[in-house]
This record gives sequence, structure tokens and C-alpha cells, in this order.
Amino acid sequence: MNCLEFKKCGREGGGVKSIELGTCPAYPDYGQQCVRVAGTLCGGEVQGTFALKLGNCQKCEFYTSGHYDKTYSNGQKDPLKKANNVSQQSGYQKIASSGQFSVKI
Repeated sequence: MNCLEFKKCGREGGGVKSIELGTCPAYPDYGQQCVRVAGTLCGGEVQGTFALKLGNCQKCEFYTSGHYDKTYSNGQKDPLKKANNVSQQSGYQKIASSGQFSVKI
């Protein structure tokens, strides 16, 4: 199942909201990896680049559902979990809800 089917947003090609809001840039090939695609829709608003939308995406019911494909083409799992662990050990501090990192001074 991809995000378009899961969230029933209607932004697939020819979908009920594709004329009004445009076809989702994750359609048809990246519906299980929508976090990595700039310009997807969340909460009725177009999201920006990966870095800007990551915090929102990590709270998304699709991302946390198990349907989201957290592997990369090289077979590695999503590095976000590793990044959270490494940040605590390497002198980086995650800024609470933004999903951004800052250097501890």
C-alpha cells in the first residue's frame, strides 16, 4: 500500500483532487517513500524539501504504519533512527519538534 491509498488524498493521476491540487509528485513510483519527495501534501499544505518536512513526516500515520518503505536502494534501513542515536553520542543535539540538528557548545 502506498501513501495515496493509505491517506485517500485523491492526488493520484486522475484522482478527485488532482485537478484542484495537482498530481502528487510521489505518484506513481514513490508512494511508499513519500518522505523523500519534495512537494507532497500534508494537512492540506504542500510540504517542502526532505529537510524541511522531515519532522512532520515522522509524526505521519502512514510513515509510522509499517507501509512506508524505510529501505534504500542499497538495502540499508532508514538512517533516521541511527541519526537520533548518533546525535546523542557525537555532540549534536536534536531540536525538539523541528527534526533539525544543532551543534552542542
